[in-house]
Amino acid sequence: MCQMTRQYFRRSGSNSFTMEHFDIEDAFKRASVPDLALRAMFRRYSSSGPQAQFQLELWLENVGEATAFFPSVHLYQEATFDSGWPNHDLGGHRERMPDGQMSFGNSEFVIHPGQIRQIEKLEMHFVFDNSKSLVELVFCLPVAAASLIVQYSIFAKGMRRKAGEIVLRTPDFLQVEWDGVARRP
Repeated sequence: MCQMTRQYFRRSGSNSFTMEHFDIEDAFKRASVPDLALRAMFRRYSSSGPQAQFQLELWLENVGEATAFFPSVHLYQEATFDSGWPNHDLGGHRERMPDGQMSFGNSEFVIHPGQIRQIEKLEMHFVFDNSKSLVELVFCLPVAAASLIVQYSIFAKGMRRKAGEIVLRTPDFLQVEWDGVARRP
């Protein structure tokens, strides 16, 4: 940009031309890349008496300005209780790795700007009190001793890898509601 005239110029051979507004917009849009964010929600999917199976659903949201092709998430979990990755048909693939689990989309699994799509889920077993209003056990562990840490890195074609973690401790488990309404931990 020329500071004196406040115009952008484009080179063509040995000449330079003033860029029109649509040329400038096009140049900036070409630099757009996807920006994925990981979202997590609890959902109850089965129950018997005061016991319930819940899933921690992991969703990828595209908060960027470009479509995310081949979105992927690498997950590593540390838990004080038993939890597992159930079989699923979410349109992606899963691969167990020595340092965790990789879940990734195929060529048809794309996330457009503003779109959110589930990529993975983790199952866990809760036991509620008799009124079904408060979690007492996470798997067979008293809720006060339960913790879950899921470290993740997310990426897609043309996007820089982003890392983070989801940490669930006693207060988070105590907020889980029986009705299975999705909640964000």
